[in-house]
Amino acid sequence: MAQETVRLAEYAAALRYQDLPAPVVQQAKECIIDTVAAGICGSALPWSRIVIDYAERTGPGGKCHILGRGGPAVQAPAAALANGALAHAFELDSLTRPGAGAHPGATVLPSAARPGTPTRPAAFMRRAPPARSAGRSPPAICCGSMRRR
Repeated sequence: MAQETVRLAEYAAALRYQDLPAPVVQQAKECIIDTVAAGICGSALPWSRIVIDYAERTGPGGKCHILGRGGPAVQAPAAALANGALAHAFELDSLTRPGAGAHPGATVLPSAARPGTPTRPAAFMRRAPPARSAGRSPPAICCGSMRRR
C-alpha cells in the first residue's frame, strides 16, 4: 500500500465535525476532560514545581496559563511544555493501556491549545471538532481558560 500518509492527511483535511458519529465526539470530550483533570492534579505534585518554575522563568509575558495555577501568564510554548508535563506527572493521563506506551492527551491537548481564542472550556466542548478541517487551523482551548479560578 503506497501513499498511506497522504491518504490519511486527505481524509483528516476533509473531515467535518458534523460528519463525526456522536460516540466519537463524546469520547473526544471525555479524553479532553480527563487530560485537563490530570494536569490539575499533576500541578500539585512536588516534582511538578521544577517544570512550572522553568515555564514561568523562560516564557513570561504571554497569554497562556498553566493548569491548576493562579500564577502569571506565560508564552504558548512554555504553557504547552508545562501543561503536558503536568498532565503526565502522575500517570493519570488518558489511554494508558499497559504495554501501549501511549499518552496522547498529555501531548496533543497542550500543544493544540493556543492563546487568543475567547473560549471557555464548556463552549469548546460543545463545538470543537477533534480534527483539523480543510482551510482552518485546529480548534483549541484558549490557554487563558485553562487555569484554576
